[in-house]
Amino acid sequence: MRNLLCCVRPRTQEATRQSTSASLASAGLESNFSGYTVTTRAVSKEFTVNCDTSGCSALLPGKALSVVKREDTLVSPDRTVSKTKVRHFLANDKLIWNNSECRCTADYRLELDMGTINTSLEKEKKRAKEQQKVHFEAINQGGTAPSYMDLGEYKHVNNIIKEVDLAGLQWNQQDDKYHSYTQNSYPTDSTQTGVVTVKMNGKGHDTSSFTSVKIDGKDNQIIGVYDGHGQNYGLEYSEKIAEKLPLELEKRLQEFSKTMNPVAAKVNALKTGCTAVDQEAGYMLGTGTTACVAVVEGQSVTLLNVGDSRAVAIRCKGSGFEAEQLTTDQKILDNQFSKSTDKRRGKEVISQAYRTNKSGLARKFGDPWTPGLSARPKVTQTAMGTDDYLVIACDGIYDYLLPEQMAELIARLNERGCTDPNDIAAKIVAFVRQAQDSCKKAEVQYGRDDLTVSVTQIKPQEGR
Repeated sequence: MRNLLCCVRPRTQEATRQSTSASLASAGLESNFSGYTVTTRAVSKEFTVNCDTSGCSALLPGKALSVVKREDTLVSPDRTVSKTKVRHFLANDKLIWNNSECRCTADYRLELDMGTINTSLEKEKKRAKEQQKVHFEAINQGGTAPSYMDLGEYKHVNNIIKEVDLAGLQWNQQDDKYHSYTQNSYPTDSTQTGVVTVKMNGKGHDTSSFTSVKIDGKDNQIIGVYDGHGQNYGLEYSEKIAEKLPLELEKRLQEFSKTMNPVAAKVNALKTGCTAVDQEAGYMLGTGTTACVAVVEGQSVTLLNVGDSRAVAIRCKGSGFEAEQLTTDQKILDNQFSKSTDKRRGKEVISQAYRTNKSGLARKFGDPWTPGLSARPKVTQTAMGTDDYLVIACDGIYDYLLPEQMAELIARLNERGCTDPNDIAAKIVAFVRQAQDSCKKAEVQYGRDDLTVSVTQIKPQEGR
């Protein structure tokens, strides 16, 4: 590791203004913030530049560096966007990063126009369905698989799902004595939720949350699944987000419901709540987490997603079930998300983020050293029937079960009288563990990850 000690000299106000455009261009922000009012502050002090940091390798070894620590404050022309502070380092007009200094702390702008809100909700719903279709066709109809998708496990599950012994399907504590298994039930007057978590080798990073609150006099359940990553602090960080996020969402739901209609209140609360918690939680080296959270009010479900945990509606259709993917997996190699990441921090970020963090996520909490990533969620809404199931799970579950395969499994369980969300959650986890072992025996390439699944069913209400 090569370190350079640099002293930054104070700059004149005019010199600071002249360099603003160049600095924003270097940061990949010039086009994104075109027309904004920009105030730039140069900080004069000595600091060490770590040449192993992202982007620093582009600098020629031994070349004299003119290093400036900048903090640009941007305000939109119509003043509707909160002040956005973008902290970055410049060296010879090239952008370099230093761990926690590279996180963009922009707040989501409040959106009050219902036309815009409804368009956004429908667009995300459409994207989720399109992603579901692409994955299904790749497995079943010879379609092209996305670059981040491994087909082996899914195809193997297709072969075994109809043969599995559902009656004997359960977690084998003896065989899995090195893994921790927890199961929780959360009954309320309006919902029944069961959550099961398996942590590989007892050191996994998954966690979940369940909170029941009253918003504007109505019962709301806030149900979340979080998949942490980071060798040393992944679980600690995911638990921190799981603790803080429901509280922040409740606070903002209470606040926004006083001045906005119910749809706008939920959408704005979920979007602003995530960015606020991301900033408040702080950062741990090499650590971050996903979050997939549902706010359930009666039969209305509002979902936020950051990362690649996923929500799926398993809908009762006649004598069977159909699956509807509700959220989109936010992968760095997915063109939809690489474009937005590209805008925030430049094209070199895409390969750098994937190479250095290995999580392959375009959105997540934490991980501030990877430029371009964001904790801004995608939000969508749906309605659930009383015979439907809302499934929220981490990628360890969906690495083996497409939404359609999960619907088939739940349909078979229902046929055998297994309809309780607690039992279904336990059976899903047991099936995935059995599928992992089956892949191993069949010499199919497979992966083992922590497993967390939440299954919720809406209870019938009088007069509904």
